Amino acid sequence: ASLMVESYQDILVGGFALQRVPSMDVSNLELRYFGQSSVAAGVHVRKLGPQGSAKMRSVAFNRGYEGAVQLEGTSGAELRGSVVYRTKLPGVSVLGGASARSNVVEGNLLMVGIWTETHRGIRAPGSNVDAKTRYAEAMVLDKGFGTYVIGNTVAGSERSGFMGSGVPCSDTNDTHWRDNEAHTVISGFWYNFYRPYSAALFGRCRRIARFTVWKAWHFGIYGEVMHVPQVRIASVKVADSKVGVFLQMAGYPAAPDWYKGDDQTTHISDSLFVGHSGAPLTCTPKRPGLHTCLSPKSYCGKLNGPTAPSYGVFATAFAMSTNHAPLIKFWGETAEGAQGGNTTITESTFALFGGERCQGSRWGTVQDIAISQETMNPDTHAPVFLSQIELPDTNRSNLLQFKKPVDKWIAQDDCIDMDCDGAKNSWVVDLDGSALGGSGGTALNPGEFFSPSSFFGVQYAANGPNGHLGWWTPNVPVTMRTNTTGPVDVSAVWHPNGFGHARTGCTWEPIWQGWRCVDAPWYGNLAIESQDADFELRRISPVAVASDDGYVQLLNGHQDHGWCFSYTCLKRIMVFNTPVRSGQGYTIHFSGTEPTKYTMGLFDIPPGKKVLVRIYYITKSMRRQVMVGGRLVEDVNLHDGKRKAQLVRDGSWAANDGAGGYTEQEVSLDCACKIGSECRQVEWGTGSADCATPSNAHGANRWNRRTGLFEIVLEGRPSWERLTVEGIPVVQASMGVPATSVDEFYEQKDTFISSLADLLGIPFDRIFIVDVVPGNARRSNQPLIAPAGPSDTAAGAGERRLLASGVDVVFEVTPGAKVELEAEDYLVDEDSATIPVVIKRTTNLYSNVTAEWEVYACDGCTGLQDTHFPAASGSVTFLQGIDTQQVDVQVSSVAGYTATDATFGFRLTNVTTGAELGDKKVAILSLRNVHPPVPPAPTFTAASSTDVTVSFQAASSWANPPLADGGTTTSQWDVECRKGEAGSEGSWTAIAGVAVDDTSATFAGLTTYERVTCRVQVYANGQPSGYSAESAEMRSTTVCGDSARQGSEQCDDGGTATGDGCDGSCFVESGWSCAGLTPDTCNDGCQNGELDTAREQCDDGNAADGDGCSAACEVETGYNCTSVCSNCTSACVTVCGDGHRTSSAEPCDD
Repeated sequence: ASLMVESYQDILVGGFALQRVPSMDVSNLELRYFGQSSVAAGVHVRKLGPQGSAKMRSVAFNRGYEGAVQLEGTSGAELRGSVVYRTKLPGVSVLGGASARSNVVEGNLLMVGIWTETHRGIRAPGSNVDAKTRYAEAMVLDKGFGTYVIGNTVAGSERSGFMGSGVPCSDTNDTHWRDNEAHTVISGFWYNFYRPYSAALFGRCRRIARFTVWKAWHFGIYGEVMHVPQVRIASVKVADSKVGVFLQMAGYPAAPDWYKGDDQTTHISDSLFVGHSGAPLTCTPKRPGLHTCLSPKSYCGKLNGPTAPSYGVFATAFAMSTNHAPLIKFWGETAEGAQGGNTTITESTFALFGGERCQGSRWGTVQDIAISQETMNPDTHAPVFLSQIELPDTNRSNLLQFKKPVDKWIAQDDCIDMDCDGAKNSWVVDLDGSALGGSGGTALNPGEFFSPSSFFGVQYAANGPNGHLGWWTPNVPVTMRTNTTGPVDVSAVWHPNGFGHARTGCTWEPIWQGWRCVDAPWYGNLAIESQDADFELRRISPVAVASDDGYVQLLNGHQDHGWCFSYTCLKRIMVFNTPVRSGQGYTIHFSGTEPTKYTMGLFDIPPGKKVLVRIYYITKSMRRQVMVGGRLVEDVNLHDGKRKAQLVRDGSWAANDGAGGYTEQEVSLDCACKIGSECRQVEWGTGSADCATPSNAHGANRWNRRTGLFEIVLEGRPSWERLTVEGIPVVQASMGVPATSVDEFYEQKDTFISSLADLLGIPFDRIFIVDVVPGNARRSNQPLIAPAGPSDTAAGAGERRLLASGVDVVFEVTPGAKVELEAEDYLVDEDSATIPVVIKRTTNLYSNVTAEWEVYACDGCTGLQDTHFPAASGSVTFLQGIDTQQVDVQVSSVAGYTATDATFGFRLTNVTTGAELGDKKVAILSLRNVHPPVPPAPTFTAASSTDVTVSFQAASSWANPPLADGGTTTSQWDVECRKGEAGSEGSWTAIAGVAVDDTSATFAGLTTYERVTCRVQVYANGQPSGYSAESAEMRSTTVCGDSARQGSEQCDDGGTATGDGCDGSCFVESGWSCAGLTPDTCNDGCQNGELDTAREQCDDGNAADGDGCSAACEVETGYNCTSVCSNCTSACVTVCGDGHRTSSAEPCDD
């Protein structure tokens, strides 16, 4: 049997139905063999509005052909204290999204959930191509909002126990989701990433708390989380499961500007993970004895087997999108990796993870692991932070496990000739020593590992010569192999301690397959991202990161994830991440020419922790500019683009070497003012010229001309304070100036620069003096002192005078500033009020530049001036060191829906002399309409004698929907009706209480057969659509027997009796006629003026009484009626003397 509760008429297949019943209260009931396979659940409550209720308490669902309970588009329904036994999945489901709110699923026991895919041991046909949600079933499925899922137990499910999207993190009291338990399941909880995302409804953080899972074949908690940046798991207990928690966080933009933020986290707290509570000799079978394993999408044996370990937590993978499990395996390769996330585990216990299980078996001892990096993430591995960790009956050697790179990824269509970066650049941080011991520290994976297929199968001999190759170093950039004197011994110079991460003082842990660095300095994530236009096409790897303590880590960049016409695209994003030890220096060499523009940051490390990075530049003829948050951080030896050494000679900068000269300032990790090798004490704010820019500040930089290294200080900072380094091409030249000393040159330096600028036709502020050195000395033919006579021909008399030697002037000519738009297309919703148009200044940041702009109606554009936008013009000024300005263009929201965007133009019109406009001078600005389309007119559904019900479209159909999340979501319906005959209608009256998900409404308070017309309008984005066309004419129903003939009634005599000429349906009976309307009088020939003696005493042709012949054609007392013929009209007169006086005709009658 099936029980169906609805608020409107619908079709029910099989079973029985309760229709149009607004409430249901069922308790102490058993339903056997419930549901209809693939058609209907045992109890289906659908679109029950707030006027109704559905309560089920202590109901037993015993063996079904479909799910037990489905709450669809319903709010406030309850299922409490019930038992579900042997049901197809999902056993209990809440569907309908925003229209399903505050339903209650509490205190229920659900046992034996059967997967539809393999029902009764038969694999469903066509299963490989079915919708992906078919594979993601759960015993309790929640797709509603604000559902109360409390105190339920799932005991046995061929898929997961629970599935949902968690609750908002603001629900710290766990009001909506708590005290649930799942055991003997494939997985305990699946986070439902398939449901549409709405920022307004989901928020930025979701929480799962107070949940117990044991005997889960795959995962205690598994989730592919889209768009929500934070997930919090609290007070969870997972025991005897293959993996306790594994989440994949996804949904962020692609490179460039790859860094997705600082708030992307998985936070696990106050939780218990138990590895294996069984007997020591217990070995896990390879696969469970379930029908579900018949499906290839079950992956029953992938994580399991006699030698497969159990894991407490897999570190969260952060990527651009998920891997779409279970269409593919859950732990499969994800999309492009993203930066910025981390997994935090605090106040948690990992118990019974050890190497004692399966002892003495033919498979050997199994090593269960508390925390592991996820295997199949080829790109960036986010760090794990631990604190307040307890390890009862868990060996510290079983605390961690680092995975090795996948050898098959060394291929032309993946990572080319060396390992992908992910599995070689991960780390775990112990914040308090509770996990690693001591005061804390870091665990590192072996970055020195090279897969056998690396470098196209040429083996690397780590500890000795490799046959005919001799001492061979794998793929180290060529710039590290030579110096000015010739080839160098790379091993001795760059990595005397080996490849991999800086790890001085660390200990190798065999089971971890990683390094344990206790009481060591902090490690942070050094992130480098090419921002050149060819960041996907030009390979600049391997990138060598050489630490000052003698280690080299080789980085490869991201894997090729693209698909182009069914083939890989052979494009790889040049993004690099590696853990680096704070407090020391690193030298970086790119393979080939370094990127012209790149970003760099030090993340996942506390503020104040720093590294000194030196980047080798092959290209010397450029000036490097460092930006931090849109602000120029100048080279410590430059001031306003001019070299301080030249300014000292020019007399416009104070000397710093005690001899009137200038010693170059260096950058440093711990010295705020480092001049040469001396660390000076400077009182900041006193105007000291020794170090106008601190040597150890974040972004402090210096170009070392002698070594070709660009030195930068990186401090742990949030992502918006990462550095952008851009190389500006310059022309460097040398010119000899004869007969001039160095001092004389500086006296006329301004004249020299001005004359050179005039010669080149450029502004003088684009020329910078780099150096002035004395030229070669020349001898004059004239003696130094003219001889006075022969006696003066002594020694020296014939010497020639040494002329002033002249100088060689080395100068740079920088390009002029280029001003252009950041983007050429902008699209916003019309209610945004403004469009932020960004203008960028590049190449030269050392002068003030002004650019002029205007907003205009462009050819072919659809926007109307003074309707969609006002005409405007203005200018922006870039002060020295500023590279970004923004113009907020005003826009207007125009009432009414339009299917096309309104467009208009923004253009740069002029720029300061000496600067130039770039290629992006014009942008098309587009406004997306936010007013919903006008819905169709409502249509008649039903009527009674006092009301009319109309139906209307459930949602607006948008041809060009708004950009905002939930922009097409209906937020309100207005339904108005008016009554009255055509041409004399009354005013419009709104129908109150129309809910957002209603599809019909009733206009009440009518009299019988009253004419009504209605109209509707819908709201979205807070905007109304405007009213629909007026509906067709509708009327309330008539009421037979109310004494008023209306509508289709043929008569209405005020009653519903038959045999009186007007029957019970207000139809005239055969042989009768009715007249009068209010009410009708009916007769079967009476009053027609033709006497029928068989049925009538008289017939005077009218219905009046008191004239001798009554309305019933009977002779009245005191009258005599006669007729001259049988069919003639009766004539009635009074009868004098009959003792009955008629008041109208007889004065008396005795």
